[in-house]
Amino acid sequence: MRISYSNNGNSFDPFAKELESQGVEGSTPYVPAPADLSDIGLPEGISGLVEKLAENEHEVWASGMIGDGWTHGMVFDEFKKTTPRLARYSELSEEERDIDRKAVVQTLKMILKLGYEIVEKS
Repeated sequence: MRISYSNNGNSFDPFAKELESQGVEGSTPYVPAPADLSDIGLPEGISGLVEKLAENEHEVWASGMIGDGWTHGMVFDEFKKTTPRLARYSELSEEERDIDRKAVVQTLKMILKLGYEIVEKS
């Protein structure tokens, strides 16, 4: 992996020494290439499912954070391991809930793109 920074025309790689000590040289940088899902629409009447999955997504994330020693705090602090997002899903702002909804929508679209159906049991 090669991460370079430039400041006033002077480039430096803050990780070069660490990577060289590990025997890694000139690795190609990772470039994300998510699937194009712009042509995939979700079936009507699925908003309730999206909301339930988004709430569960938040619960899974929160469980992992708590397991890693994070606690609820009024501000995000990486060193104190506090974040205001460690709260019940219903207590999050719409913007914060949208983070989980967007992840769920992308997952559901990928499921459909792969040829699966989402069908509610009667």
